[in-house]
Amino acid sequence: LRENPQLISAIGSVYPFVFVDEFQDTTRLQLDLLEQVFGKAPHCITVVGDTKQRIMGWTGFLPDDAFGEFQRLFGGTPTSLAENHRAVPALVARKNTLGIQSEPTTRASTSTRLGNSSRPDQLGTCSTSRVLFESVADEIRGALDSGVPARQIGVLVRTKPMNYVNGLKTRVE
Repeated sequence: LRENPQLISAIGSVYPFVFVDEFQDTTRLQLDLLEQVFGKAPHCITVVGDTKQRIMGWTGFLPDDAFGEFQRLFGGTPTSLAENHRAVPALVARKNTLGIQSEPTTRASTSTRLGNSSRPDQLGTCSTSRVLFESVADEIRGALDSGVPARQIGVLVRTKPMNYVNGLKTRVE
């Protein structure tokens, strides 16, 4: 791109609107590319993301002020989205509680979805991994006993899934 300005012009003429999702995980190289290709000509650039969902730290993403860096380069006005169109109301309420606890200036969201789940999530603490595995295993056994097909049961973990698989496998079987 540095050696061929015509390429930048060609790309810019094809893409007058640019949308970058998960901007909180953008690397310096990606931001430089965005600036080089779309920073000079008039483009409508929109970036979205949530700084509380930064998961790509190992890639060398931008520092905590990625959105400030975007504003410095491209201008624009930050907007907090207040409506959640995907999650049920009870889950959005839980997210609001956790968000405000971790960052008091967090803006609460509302759910636009109809209906509700009687148990969209659970939150608790366990003193040991053994207690955790027993608790989760009991939940899984209860679901299986009530007729929930095994294929509809999932356990989401943040790290080291094999530790959970091995810890739960012997307790559920």
